[in-house]
Amino acid sequence: MINSSPTPHKRQKLRPLVITALLVSAPVFAGLITRQSITRPDCLAAMMLYHQESDFPVLSIVEALPKLVRNTVSFLWTPKEFTTRWMQLTQDRISGWAVLASCLAIVSLLYGIYAIVFKTTPLHRMFPSPPHSNGEVAQQRVKPRFVAFGFKTREVGLGTGGVVISETNFNLSPLPSFRFPEGAQKGIEEPQLLLFSAGIINVLVADVVPAGFASKTGQTLFAGLFALITTLCLFPAAFVLGSRTIMAEVFGFTLTAFSYSALWGATLVLAAVLLVVDILRIDPVKKIGAINSPREIAVFFLVSAIWNALVFVPPCRSLYVAYRVVFGFNNLRMWAAMGLSFFLSAVVAPLVFIPALYIWLKGREVIERLA
Repeated sequence: MINSSPTPHKRQKLRPLVITALLVSAPVFAGLITRQSITRPDCLAAMMLYHQESDFPVLSIVEALPKLVRNTVSFLWTPKEFTTRWMQLTQDRISGWAVLASCLAIVSLLYGIYAIVFKTTPLHRMFPSPPHSNGEVAQQRVKPRFVAFGFKTREVGLGTGGVVISETNFNLSPLPSFRFPEGAQKGIEEPQLLLFSAGIINVLVADVVPAGFASKTGQTLFAGLFALITTLCLFPAAFVLGSRTIMAEVFGFTLTAFSYSALWGATLVLAAVLLVVDILRIDPVKKIGAINSPREIAVFFLVSAIWNALVFVPPCRSLYVAYRVVFGFNNLRMWAAMGLSFFLSAVVAPLVFIPALYIWLKGREVIERLA
Protein backbone atom coordinates (compact mmCIF):
# COMPACT_ATOMS: atom_id res chain seq x y z
CA MET A 1 0.00 0.00 0.00
CA ILE A 2 1.43 3.38 -1.00
CA ASN A 3 1.53 6.05 1.68
CA SER A 4 0.27 9.25 0.08
CA SER A 5 0.58 11.46 3.16
CA PRO A 6 3.10 14.27 2.81
CA THR A 7 6.52 13.82 4.34
CA PRO A 8 7.69 16.10 7.17
CA HIS A 9 9.92 17.94 4.68
CA LYS A 10 6.97 18.58 2.36
CA ARG A 11 4.82 19.66 5.30
CA GLN A 12 7.51 22.18 6.27
CA LYS A 13 7.53 23.60 2.73
CA LEU A 14 3.73 23.65 2.45
CA ARG A 15 3.07 25.28 5.83
CA PRO A 16 4.06 28.85 4.87
CA LEU A 17 2.16 28.55 1.60
CA VAL A 18 -0.99 27.47 3.44
CA ILE A 19 -0.69 30.30 5.97
CA THR A 20 -0.06 32.80 3.17
CA ALA A 21 -3.20 31.59 1.39
CA LEU A 22 -5.20 32.04 4.60
CA LEU A 23 -3.84 35.55 5.07
CA VAL A 24 -4.69 36.44 1.49
CA SER A 25 -8.20 35.00 1.87
CA ALA A 26 -8.83 36.67 5.23
CA PRO A 27 -9.53 40.16 3.81
CA VAL A 28 -12.07 38.67 1.42
CA PHE A 29 -14.11 37.10 4.23
CA ALA A 30 -13.65 40.20 6.37
CA GLY A 31 -14.88 42.30 3.47
CA LEU A 32 -18.04 40.18 3.24
CA ILE A 33 -18.67 40.53 6.97
CA THR A 34 -18.08 44.30 7.00
CA ARG A 35 -19.83 44.78 3.63
CA GLN A 36 -16.74 46.19 1.96
CA SER A 37 -16.52 45.74 -1.80
CA ILE A 38 -13.24 43.83 -2.02
CA THR A 39 -12.71 41.20 -4.67
CA ARG A 40 -9.96 38.60 -4.75
CA PRO A 41 -7.94 40.23 -7.60
CA ASP A 42 -8.05 43.58 -5.76
CA CYS A 43 -6.92 41.87 -2.59
CA LEU A 44 -4.00 40.11 -4.29
CA ALA A 45 -2.91 43.26 -6.10
CA ALA A 46 -3.06 45.30 -2.90
CA MET A 47 -1.09 42.65 -0.98
CA MET A 48 1.61 42.60 -3.66
CA LEU A 49 1.77 46.40 -3.76
CA TYR A 50 1.85 46.71 0.02
CA HIS A 51 4.65 44.20 0.50
CA GLN A 52 6.61 45.66 -2.38
CA GLU A 53 6.50 49.07 -0.69
CA SER A 54 7.27 47.63 2.74
CA ASP A 55 10.27 45.79 1.31
CA PHE A 56 10.16 42.56 3.27
CA PRO A 57 9.59 38.94 2.14
CA VAL A 58 6.08 37.77 2.95
CA LEU A 59 6.99 34.08 2.92
CA SER A 60 9.81 34.47 5.44
CA ILE A 61 7.59 36.44 7.79
CA VAL A 62 4.74 33.97 7.59
CA GLU A 63 7.15 31.09 8.15
CA ALA A 64 8.50 32.77 11.30
CA LEU A 65 5.06 33.75 12.58
CA PRO A 66 4.32 30.62 14.70
CA LYS A 67 7.67 30.81 16.50
CA LEU A 68 7.31 34.53 17.06
CA VAL A 69 3.85 34.07 18.56
CA ARG A 70 5.11 31.26 20.81
CA ASN A 71 7.99 33.40 22.05
CA THR A 72 5.71 36.38 22.71
CA VAL A 73 3.25 34.25 24.67
CA SER A 74 6.11 32.56 26.55
CA PHE A 75 7.63 35.92 27.49
CA LEU A 76 4.29 37.31 28.70
CA TRP A 77 3.02 34.14 30.39
CA THR A 78 6.16 32.49 31.80
CA PRO A 79 8.85 35.21 31.81
CA LYS A 80 11.11 33.41 34.27
CA GLU A 81 11.39 30.26 32.14
CA PHE A 82 11.68 32.30 28.94
CA THR A 83 14.53 34.44 30.30
CA THR A 84 16.34 31.43 31.75
CA ARG A 85 16.32 29.74 28.34
CA TRP A 86 17.44 32.99 26.68
CA MET A 87 20.38 33.36 29.05
CA GLN A 88 21.46 29.75 28.43
CA LEU A 89 21.33 29.99 24.62
CA THR A 90 24.56 31.90 24.16
CA GLN A 91 25.44 30.37 20.76
CA ASP A 92 22.08 29.99 19.00
CA ARG A 93 20.51 33.13 20.46
CA ILE A 94 18.68 35.37 17.98
CA SER A 95 19.89 38.97 18.16
CA GLY A 96 17.61 41.65 19.55
CA TRP A 97 17.69 43.55 16.26
CA ALA A 98 16.51 40.45 14.38
CA VAL A 99 13.64 39.98 16.85
CA LEU A 100 12.71 43.66 16.50
CA ALA A 101 12.73 43.42 12.71
CA SER A 102 10.51 40.33 12.81
CA CYS A 103 8.03 41.92 15.21
CA LEU A 104 7.82 45.11 13.14
CA ALA A 105 7.33 43.03 10.01
CA ILE A 106 4.45 41.11 11.61
CA VAL A 107 2.84 44.35 12.76
CA SER A 108 3.22 45.79 9.25
CA LEU A 109 1.61 42.68 7.79
CA LEU A 110 -1.37 42.79 10.16
CA TYR A 111 -1.88 46.52 9.73
CA GLY A 112 -1.48 46.13 5.98
CA ILE A 113 -4.27 43.56 5.86
CA TYR A 114 -6.45 45.97 7.85
CA ALA A 115 -5.63 48.77 5.40
CA ILE A 116 -6.59 46.55 2.48
CA VAL A 117 -9.97 45.65 4.02
CA PHE A 118 -10.99 49.08 5.31
CA LYS A 119 -9.15 51.28 2.80
CA THR A 120 -7.42 53.17 5.62
CA THR A 121 -5.01 52.61 8.50
CA PRO A 122 -5.96 52.10 12.18
CA LEU A 123 -4.38 55.47 13.06
CA HIS A 124 -6.50 57.25 10.43
CA ARG A 125 -9.51 55.34 11.77
CA MET A 126 -8.88 56.66 15.29
CA PHE A 127 -7.74 60.16 14.26
CA PRO A 128 -9.28 60.98 10.88
CA SER A 129 -8.23 64.10 9.02
CA PRO A 130 -10.56 67.05 9.63
CA PRO A 131 -13.21 67.79 6.98
CA HIS A 132 -11.54 71.03 5.90
CA SER A 133 -8.27 69.23 5.19
CA ASN A 134 -7.79 68.30 1.56
CA GLY A 135 -4.38 66.68 1.99
CA GLU A 136 -2.44 69.60 0.54
CA VAL A 137 -0.96 70.60 3.89
CA ALA A 138 0.47 67.14 4.40
CA GLN A 139 2.18 67.33 1.05
CA GLN A 140 3.92 70.59 1.86
CA ARG A 141 7.51 70.40 2.98
CA VAL A 142 7.44 71.56 6.55
CA LYS A 143 10.46 72.26 8.69
CA PRO A 144 10.18 71.10 12.32
CA ARG A 145 11.21 73.84 14.76
CA PHE A 146 12.41 73.33 18.32
CA VAL A 147 10.42 76.03 20.09
CA ALA A 148 11.24 75.62 23.77
CA PHE A 149 13.25 73.58 26.26
CA GLY A 150 12.54 73.57 29.97
CA PHE A 151 12.16 71.67 33.20
CA LYS A 152 8.42 72.33 33.51
CA THR A 153 5.75 70.44 31.61
CA ARG A 154 3.68 72.37 29.10
CA GLU A 155 0.00 72.21 28.38
CA VAL A 156 -1.49 73.26 25.05
CA GLY A 157 -5.02 74.60 24.70
CA LEU A 158 -7.10 76.45 22.13
CA GLY A 159 -8.02 80.04 23.02
CA THR A 160 -9.67 82.90 21.16
CA GLY A 161 -6.32 83.98 19.75
CA GLY A 162 -5.25 80.49 18.69
CA VAL A 163 -2.99 78.02 20.47
CA VAL A 164 -2.28 78.82 24.14
CA ILE A 165 0.81 77.27 25.76
CA SER A 166 1.12 77.29 29.54
CA GLU A 167 3.77 75.90 31.93
CA THR A 168 2.72 73.70 34.82
CA ASN A 169 4.87 71.74 37.27
CA PHE A 170 8.12 69.79 37.22
CA ASN A 171 8.11 66.11 36.32
CA LEU A 172 10.47 63.22 35.74
CA SER A 173 9.88 60.88 32.79
CA PRO A 174 12.14 57.79 33.08
CA LEU A 175 11.49 56.81 29.46
CA PRO A 176 10.75 59.38 26.73
CA SER A 177 7.08 60.16 26.26
CA PHE A 178 5.53 62.33 23.58
CA ARG A 179 2.08 63.52 22.60
CA PHE A 180 0.40 65.61 19.93
CA PRO A 181 -2.12 67.89 21.70
CA GLU A 182 -3.60 69.08 18.39
CA GLY A 183 -4.09 65.57 17.03
CA ALA A 184 -7.85 65.47 17.64
CA GLN A 185 -8.32 68.62 15.55
CA LYS A 186 -5.70 68.11 12.84
CA GLY A 187 -5.46 64.33 12.44
CA ILE A 188 -2.09 62.69 11.84
CA GLU A 189 -1.17 64.07 8.42
CA GLU A 190 -0.98 67.79 9.20
CA PRO A 191 2.01 69.56 10.81
CA GLN A 192 1.35 70.33 14.47
CA LEU A 193 2.88 70.75 17.90
CA LEU A 194 4.81 67.92 19.55
CA LEU A 195 5.32 67.80 23.31
CA PHE A 196 7.80 65.27 24.62
CA SER A 197 9.49 64.63 27.93
CA ALA A 198 12.80 62.88 28.50
CA GLY A 199 14.07 62.68 32.04
CA ILE A 200 13.80 66.13 33.59
CA ILE A 201 13.71 67.93 30.22
CA ASN A 202 10.51 68.90 28.42
CA VAL A 203 10.68 69.99 24.79
CA LEU A 204 8.14 71.68 22.51
CA VAL A 205 8.56 71.16 18.76
CA ALA A 206 6.39 72.81 16.11
CA ASP A 207 5.42 71.63 12.61
CA VAL A 208 5.84 67.90 13.17
CA VAL A 209 3.74 65.39 11.18
CA PRO A 210 2.63 62.55 13.53
CA ALA A 211 2.38 60.02 10.68
CA GLY A 212 6.18 60.00 10.41
CA PHE A 213 6.44 58.46 13.87
CA ALA A 214 4.57 55.39 12.64
CA SER A 215 7.04 54.68 9.83
CA LYS A 216 9.35 51.67 9.98
CA THR A 217 12.36 53.94 10.49
CA GLY A 218 10.63 55.79 13.32
CA GLN A 219 9.52 52.58 15.04
CA THR A 220 13.00 51.05 14.80
CA LEU A 221 14.65 54.24 16.05
CA PHE A 222 12.37 54.63 19.06
CA ALA A 223 12.54 50.95 20.02
CA GLY A 224 16.34 51.06 19.88
CA LEU A 225 16.48 54.31 21.86
CA PHE A 226 14.11 53.02 24.54
CA ALA A 227 16.19 49.85 24.90
CA LEU A 228 19.43 51.84 25.03
CA ILE A 229 18.12 54.26 27.68
CA THR A 230 16.80 51.37 29.78
CA THR A 231 20.15 49.58 29.54
CA LEU A 232 22.19 52.69 30.38
CA CYS A 233 20.03 53.28 33.44
CA LEU A 234 19.65 49.71 34.71
CA PHE A 235 23.13 48.35 34.02
CA PRO A 236 25.14 50.75 36.27
CA ALA A 237 22.60 50.35 39.08
CA ALA A 238 22.68 46.56 38.82
CA PHE A 239 26.50 46.55 38.63
CA VAL A 240 26.74 48.59 41.84
CA LEU A 241 24.39 46.12 43.54
CA GLY A 242 26.53 43.11 42.58
CA SER A 243 25.37 41.92 39.15
CA ARG A 244 28.08 40.90 36.69
CA THR A 245 25.94 40.52 33.57
CA ILE A 246 27.66 42.35 30.73
CA MET A 247 26.06 45.42 29.16
CA ALA A 248 25.79 43.91 25.68
CA GLU A 249 23.74 41.03 27.07
CA VAL A 250 21.47 43.41 28.97
CA PHE A 251 20.90 45.51 25.86
CA GLY A 252 20.23 42.45 23.68
CA PHE A 253 17.66 41.10 26.11
CA THR A 254 16.05 44.53 26.59
CA LEU A 255 15.63 44.97 22.85
CA THR A 256 14.15 41.47 22.58
CA ALA A 257 11.75 42.01 25.49
CA PHE A 258 10.66 45.43 24.23
CA SER A 259 10.01 43.95 20.78
CA TYR A 260 7.67 41.29 22.16
CA SER A 261 5.96 43.91 24.35
CA ALA A 262 5.49 46.21 21.35
CA LEU A 263 4.01 43.34 19.34
CA TRP A 264 1.56 42.69 22.17
CA GLY A 265 0.56 46.36 22.38
CA ALA A 266 0.23 46.85 18.61
CA THR A 267 -1.95 43.75 18.30
CA LEU A 268 -4.23 44.96 21.10
CA VAL A 269 -4.54 48.40 19.48
CA LEU A 270 -5.51 46.80 16.18
CA ALA A 271 -8.07 44.56 17.91
CA ALA A 272 -9.48 47.55 19.81
CA VAL A 273 -9.87 49.63 16.64
CA LEU A 274 -11.51 46.70 14.87
CA LEU A 275 -13.96 46.12 17.75
CA VAL A 276 -14.78 49.69 18.78
CA VAL A 277 -14.62 51.63 15.52
CA ASP A 278 -15.44 49.07 12.84
CA ILE A 279 -17.85 46.68 14.58
CA LEU A 280 -19.49 48.82 17.29
CA ARG A 281 -19.27 52.00 15.14
CA ILE A 282 -18.08 54.20 18.04
CA ASP A 283 -15.90 57.25 17.47
CA PRO A 284 -13.67 57.34 20.61
CA VAL A 285 -12.49 60.94 20.11
CA LYS A 286 -16.04 62.31 19.79
CA LYS A 287 -17.29 60.02 22.57
CA ILE A 288 -14.66 61.28 25.01
CA GLY A 289 -15.32 64.89 24.05
CA ALA A 290 -19.05 64.44 24.70
CA ILE A 291 -18.66 63.15 28.28
CA ASN A 292 -20.68 65.44 30.57
CA SER A 293 -22.20 63.35 33.37
CA PRO A 294 -20.75 61.56 36.45
CA ARG A 295 -21.97 58.21 35.14
CA GLU A 296 -20.18 58.69 31.81
CA ILE A 297 -17.03 59.80 33.62
CA ALA A 298 -17.14 56.67 35.81
CA VAL A 299 -17.61 54.44 32.77
CA PHE A 300 -14.75 56.20 30.99
CA PHE A 301 -12.36 55.65 33.92
CA LEU A 302 -13.44 52.02 34.22
CA VAL A 303 -12.84 51.33 30.52
CA SER A 304 -9.50 53.21 30.69
CA ALA A 305 -8.42 51.14 33.69
CA ILE A 306 -9.30 47.86 31.96
CA TRP A 307 -7.52 48.96 28.77
CA ASN A 308 -4.36 50.06 30.59
CA ALA A 309 -4.34 46.83 32.58
CA LEU A 310 -4.53 44.76 29.39
CA VAL A 311 -1.83 46.74 27.60
CA PHE A 312 0.68 47.45 30.35
CA VAL A 313 0.31 44.93 33.19
CA PRO A 314 1.47 41.77 31.32
CA PRO A 315 4.61 43.39 29.80
CA CYS A 316 5.54 45.23 33.04
CA ARG A 317 5.17 42.07 35.11
CA SER A 318 7.20 40.08 32.58
CA LEU A 319 9.95 42.71 32.43
CA TYR A 320 10.27 42.80 36.21
CA VAL A 321 10.49 39.01 36.54
CA ALA A 322 12.82 38.75 33.54
CA TYR A 323 15.29 41.37 34.80
CA ARG A 324 15.49 39.53 38.11
CA VAL A 325 16.73 36.51 36.15
CA VAL A 326 19.07 38.57 33.96
CA PHE A 327 20.77 40.22 36.95
CA GLY A 328 20.35 37.33 39.39
CA PHE A 329 18.57 39.56 41.93
CA ASN A 330 15.98 38.96 44.60
CA ASN A 331 13.03 41.30 45.02
CA LEU A 332 14.83 43.70 47.37
CA ARG A 333 17.86 44.23 45.13
CA MET A 334 15.68 44.45 42.03
CA TRP A 335 13.61 47.25 43.57
CA ALA A 336 16.81 48.98 44.66
CA ALA A 337 18.18 48.77 41.11
CA MET A 338 14.92 50.16 39.73
CA GLY A 339 15.08 53.06 42.20
CA LEU A 340 18.66 53.94 41.24
CA SER A 341 17.91 53.66 37.54
CA PHE A 342 14.90 55.96 37.99
CA PHE A 343 17.18 58.77 39.20
CA LEU A 344 19.78 58.00 36.52
CA SER A 345 17.11 58.40 33.85
CA ALA A 346 16.77 62.09 34.76
CA VAL A 347 20.13 62.66 33.02
CA VAL A 348 20.50 59.68 30.68
CA ALA A 349 17.13 59.98 28.91
CA PRO A 350 17.55 63.59 27.68
CA LEU A 351 21.23 63.09 26.77
CA VAL A 352 20.35 60.13 24.54
CA PHE A 353 16.88 60.90 23.24
CA ILE A 354 16.91 64.62 22.46
CA PRO A 355 19.99 64.57 20.14
CA ALA A 356 18.68 61.43 18.43
CA LEU A 357 15.25 63.00 17.84
CA TYR A 358 16.88 66.19 16.54
CA ILE A 359 19.07 64.24 14.09
CA TRP A 360 16.10 62.14 12.94
CA LEU A 361 13.85 65.15 12.33
CA LYS A 362 16.63 67.02 10.51
CA GLY A 363 17.48 63.91 8.49
CA ARG A 364 13.86 63.58 7.34
CA GLU A 365 13.96 67.23 6.32
CA VAL A 366 17.12 66.72 4.23
CA ILE A 367 15.67 63.63 2.56
CA GLU A 368 12.47 65.54 1.66
CA ARG A 369 14.52 68.34 0.15
CA LEU A 370 16.52 65.91 -1.98
CA ALA A 371 13.39 64.00 -3.07
